Amino acid sequence: MDSNKTLILFDGVCNLCNGSVKFILKHDSKDVFRFAALQSEMGQKLCSKLQIDANITDTVIVIEGEKFWTRSDAALRVFRKLPGFWTALYGL
Repeated sequence: MDSNKTLILFDGVCNLCNGSVKFILKHDSKDVFRFAALQSEMGQKLCSKLQIDANITDTVIVIEGEKFWTRSDAALRVFRKLPGFWTALYGL
């Protein structure tokens, strides 16, 4: 994976998660994000490498280098990197 990209791990069988991925793709005009399902081989390897509980499927995980965020911290991290109005949500 490109080290300049932010990876988002999501529950690949969750409709809400899939909708979130579509939303991010639509607004990612700077091509910042890459995606992988938590259930995928890549998702499982990254969880193992970063010692993330791979059984957590009720959250989104944002990975930048060797750091990761989950739940609302992950969502705020995404908003921070989206262009325009969305960055304002980070400050809240």
